[in-house]
Amino acid sequence: MAELWTRYPIMQGDNELAQLNLIIQLCGSITTDIWPAVKNLEAFQKSKLPRDVKRHVREKLTPQIPCPSAVDLIDKLLILDPSRRFDAEQALSHDFFHENPPPSDLSFLSKNGNCYLEYSGQLNRNRHLVAGNNFRGAHPGQNFAGRRHPGAAVVPAALAVHQGVNAGYRYRGLPPEQDASNISDRIF
Repeated sequence: MAELWTRYPIMQGDNELAQLNLIIQLCGSITTDIWPAVKNLEAFQKSKLPRDVKRHVREKLTPQIPCPSAVDLIDKLLILDPSRRFDAEQALSHDFFHENPPPSDLSFLSKNGNCYLEYSGQLNRNRHLVAGNNFRGAHPGQNFAGRRHPGAAVVPAALAVHQGVNAGYRYRGLPPEQDASNISDRIF
C-alpha cells in the first residue's frame, strides 16, 4: 500500500538476509518483547540479529505520505508480531477507508469490458477499422466489405450487414492443431 505513494518498493532486498535487514531497519529489531512467540522459531534462535534498532515506520513514511490515516494503517500492517498485525477485515474497517472523499461508484468502468486495457483496445480496434475503410478515392458511403484480401475468406457486404458482421472482418481459419502429448512442458 505504501508503494502507491512512494512509487517504489519500501523494502526491496536482493536476498533473504538483505530483506530481513531492511525489515529490521524500518520495523525495528525482532525481539521477544515485540514478538513473544518468535522464541519458538528455530531460525531466530540460530541467528544473530541486531537487538537495538527502534521502529521508524511513521518517521520514514510521514514525509512521503501526506495522509495521516494512511500512515497509521501502514504502520499497523507492518507490525512484526503476526498475532497483533492487522488482518484484511481489520484493515478494511480502518478509518482510512471511511474518510472523505468517500469511495465513488465505479460501475461505469465495466460497461465496455472487464478492464481498462479491454476498453482501450476496443477504441483502437474501432479507430483501425475506420482507417482501414478510408482508401484513397473512396467516397464517404463506400463500403469495402466485399473486397478481396489475399489468403482470406471474404464476407459479402449483404451478408455482413444481414449477420451484423463487421465490414472489416476477415476469416483466417482455425489455428493449427496443437500436439497434446507434451502439454505439461508448455504449462510449466
